[in-house]
This record gives sequence, structure tokens and C-alpha cells, in this order.
Amino acid sequence: MSSIVLNGSHYNLGCKSCSLYELFERLEYHSKQCVVELNGELLHKDSFSSATINEHDEVEILHFMGGG
Repeated sequence: MSSIVLNGSHYNLGCKSCSLYELFERLEYHSKQCVVELNGELLHKDSFSSATINEHDEVEILHFMGGG
């Protein structure tokens, strides 16, 4: 089983690698409301479909929240 660092904590992927969208599905996140940093690089939303998460990667996901 592969492990990554997700938002500062260890997370078990359950497979060798997965796409960023697969990770969003597992976490029940909506990609339209997120900004993602993969191994220190900010990802453009256009690259979400092609981004692959591999063992030992570091992923930071920031959510936008409305309020008032």
C-alpha cells in the first residue's frame, strides 16, 4: 500500500498511484472549490485530470468556503 502526505498527515492511498480526481472522489472533495499543491508546485485546474499522485508525494488541498 502506498502512503502520501496529505495536508501534513500520512494518508494511505490503498494503491500504487491514483489520479488527483480519484483522490478527490475518495475524500469526497469537489475540485471546483479547491486549490492543490503537489510536491511544492501549485497545480492549475486544467492539470487536475492529468496529475498523478504517487507514493511519498506531498499533497496540500485548500478549500474555499463562503461566509458572511
